[in-house]
Amino acid sequence: MTKANQVSTPGHALTQGTAIDIPAIPAGVRVVALDNGLTIIIREDHSAPVVSAQAWCKAGSINEGRWLGAGLSHVLEHMLFKGTSTRPGSRIDQEVQEAGGYMNAYTSFDRTVYWINVPNTGAKVAIDILCDIMQNAALPAEELEKEKQVILREMDMNQDDPGQRSAPVLQSQSTLPRSDLEIPSDRLGRHRTGSVRLVLPGEAVVHGVVPVAGVDAAAGSST
Repeated sequence: MTKANQVSTPGHALTQGTAIDIPAIPAGVRVVALDNGLTIIIREDHSAPVVSAQAWCKAGSINEGRWLGAGLSHVLEHMLFKGTSTRPGSRIDQEVQEAGGYMNAYTSFDRTVYWINVPNTGAKVAIDILCDIMQNAALPAEELEKEKQVILREMDMNQDDPGQRSAPVLQSQSTLPRSDLEIPSDRLGRHRTGSVRLVLPGEAVVHGVVPVAGVDAAAGSST
């Protein structure tokens, strides 16, 4: 049985150069750290009978090592809802819909987040599915080929969005302190969706020639 350590007592962190106390844990938030390394954060809000269940992975587009900019985190984000060893992707969709919920995910620089919003009656279903995809994702090859095309369309939309096109340039010039994450500014300039070559049929995914989920991978660069 996994033990839990309650660490929800609100604390305060003093920001350098200011006299403002910022709560380490906001009031009304419970944080439980399990012995297996999983941290559970609960914030109750009874203004509506709705639950937002989220699984946060402490890894994103800046954590791709020597393949930085290839967009592997983004591809994985697209794949996790496509089926597990216990349920196919169609069943995941069906269970969420039957619970009256909606699921989605996003990739950022330092995290990848998978979430399901449901009426409170569907909380157990949402949590069970998130646990399943995080531990038992099947990553079916046929779905990977489909998701490549989806990611290509996302890239096209980003090229038509001034905010999306300018963000990597502005972020690469950032001088804001990020000592908590130790993110070099050049990494912030990489586009989170990866490179165009990442998703072209028959093309490579990452630098070098490495099989990734059944796909031969070669060089790709951020756009």
